[in-house]
Amino acid sequence: MISTIMFIVGIFIVGCIIYSLWEMLADANEQFERKKREGKIYKKILTKLEESLFEETRKIPREWINKWDQEIKQWEDNVLKIKCSREFVSASEQRHPMIKDICAQGYADTFFLYERVLKAELTAEHIERFNELMRRPIFKKTYRKVVRLMKRNGIIVEKFIDPFTKKKRHKPTMLLLHWWLYMVDDMIMALYEQQQKDKASGRYKELAAMEIYWSDISKNTEYDEILKILKFWYHLLPDYEALLYCKIGLLELLYDVSSDYKRARGIFIYYKRLIETVKEGYVFFNKGCTISTVVTAINECKKRDKEKKEGLRIAKETPTFEEAYKLGVKEWMKGANKICDNRLFFWEMLMRIDLSREDLKLIFGDEKVEALEKAIKKEQEQFKTEMQEAILGNQEFHYNKSYAHLIEYLQ
Repeated sequence: MISTIMFIVGIFIVGCIIYSLWEMLADANEQFERKKREGKIYKKILTKLEESLFEETRKIPREWINKWDQEIKQWEDNVLKIKCSREFVSASEQRHPMIKDICAQGYADTFFLYERVLKAELTAEHIERFNELMRRPIFKKTYRKVVRLMKRNGIIVEKFIDPFTKKKRHKPTMLLLHWWLYMVDDMIMALYEQQQKDKASGRYKELAAMEIYWSDISKNTEYDEILKILKFWYHLLPDYEALLYCKIGLLELLYDVSSDYKRARGIFIYYKRLIETVKEGYVFFNKGCTISTVVTAINECKKRDKEKKEGLRIAKETPTFEEAYKLGVKEWMKGANKICDNRLFFWEMLMRIDLSREDLKLIFGDEKVEALEKAIKKEQEQFKTEMQEAILGNQEFHYNKSYAHLIEYLQ
């Protein structure tokens, strides 16, 4: 009887223990499921934050573009020996590191040329041609502006007795013509920027509705390009057309006075376009950039690299246009990766976006992009392994490892 009672009590105790263990297991399982749900939520939040941060890197700030343009304009002034007062200070120390070498080389290759050509004297024949140009309204209008501009910047504009008119007036010099060309370039660029603003505001759609069509204003308006543009003068904005005629007249006179001026101008334009190409590469990932934009840009770079550089002395270490574009893209990557704390997710997202992968293949080639993808996968596997080892060994997990080195696969 006693043994039976003890047996029943034993069963009861075991049952209580099993029930208690079951409750503990159920509670642990519930906690595990809750933690699992929390983990998913945190992972979703983290993914959203990472995506948001990555998207931020694709919005190139207007301030960055303005600062870049100002610094390059300062470089142009230095190369062209234009002592023009501006609202911003000299940018020689602030200049973007990625173009410092290009800027320095461009300055070195043109310094002595401009030094010499600006001292060249105009002959009586050149002065006669100058007077012929001054009969045109656009030359009269811009001439008055350039004289005021030079005086405002402390440049002494010489006066002389014109042998043809016998009147005292400002002497046409290489320095005057040089400043004049510089000012006309600025006026054309101002028209280009205004057209971009008008397009963005929808003004050109309104004009199209009224069957008014204007050609796009080109940023590149050198001699041969102007001749091509003027073939279709009937689609040009009147102010743009007038300035193109003014510029081609000035270029012809300057080139006739000194063949070295043509060479100096050619070298300056080469480096200027090279720097612009770096900028194009940098803003390549800017939101709104399409794959057709990349194809056009790369093809244009390859076309320029094939062009003969007649009369131009370009240093061997100077990058090609295609290399300059790649340099801009890589510099954006470095900056964007830094914004993302040099974390692996930046490179993962870069490869996850189909268009980004395809664009990168167009720019750097399939082999380099595939090598980068393999490196990213290897880092992902290493990351998981290290995390599991840290969890099992109850150790600290260093998740803030830098992955900036991955860009080396695109070098």
